[in-house]
Amino acid sequence: MKVLFNVKITDVRMGYPYRRAGWMPNPERYDVFRYCLASTAVLEPLVSQFIFCITLAPELAHRRIELEAYIHGLFPSDKLELIWQRCDFGRDWKQICDKYLDDPDEAVWLACNDDHIFIDTNLDIVESAINWLELDPDPNTVMYYSHWPEQMRMSKHYNGELTSDGNFIRYDWETYDGIMMLKAGRLKKYWERDYGDAQMFKVDYLGAFHGYVCPGPVYAPTKK
Repeated sequence: MKVLFNVKITDVRMGYPYRRAGWMPNPERYDVFRYCLASTAVLEPLVSQFIFCITLAPELAHRRIELEAYIHGLFPSDKLELIWQRCDFGRDWKQICDKYLDDPDEAVWLACNDDHIFIDTNLDIVESAINWLELDPDPNTVMYYSHWPEQMRMSKHYNGELTSDGNFIRYDWETYDGIMMLKAGRLKKYWERDYGDAQMFKVDYLGAFHGYVCPGPVYAPTKK
């Protein structure tokens, strides 16, 4: 499996500073991302390569050396590819995919968010997901590792079936979420079309704005 992050770290959201209500914690996004990276590092036994495409907002540019040292402290150097530029356009994605994703059947842990923390007692479910993606002949197969309540509802709505190991419910759906495990061939196929200068820093935009069609099997974990 390969891990691919495509993120921009900034405290500004949609043109305004991102702030929670006064009674809630309000950590800086830089620290949230550090926590996210630390949680992802535990996947290392199952990962052949970590590919991080990161843009630091101007207000955080001075912390790049610090963040680079932190990342090198978390991930083995022989598995690490650190690119200090997020993929903002389809052509950027194509360049990264062509360079790093050579096996179309290899699982890719895709993360287009900087704040999704990996939490589990072991790696059994992730290992099982890699196995099911390899066994499923459909090139569009994905495992959705987030939005657990929504996935349980969707699996019931689409008459999902429990896998033999009980780890997943398999159902057919069309999704382009930027937080999933998918086959490298599917991710590369996204960028065969020329999107010009349309902003594409999250794969979510494929279905939302470009009418892309790519249905396939979804494996939803039964373990929250």
